Amino acid sequence: MRRVTRGGAPTGRLSCFVSHVNGDLIAQASIDAKKGYVDATHPQVVIFEPETSGAPHLIGADYIILAADWNNVNCEPFNGDGN
Repeated sequence: MRRVTRGGAPTGRLSCFVSHVNGDLIAQASIDAKKGYVDATHPQVVIFEPETSGAPHLIGADYIILAADWNNVNCEPFNGDGN
């Protein structure tokens, strides 16, 4: 798992986000997309924002699907609902 840090302030305060990117899940998503499937229960990226105590707070998850893999076997664009 790769850790990526970036700044931003969507909650109206200065904050730092930490994203964890799982390369193994990205590779598996590429295989699954070629079969027309996306496992929505295993996002490849999770995003944390530190609370005032410093503890991480999960604020989001994201999927990385290579368009070429998806588009080669699917007529419809990826819509993110696992289908």
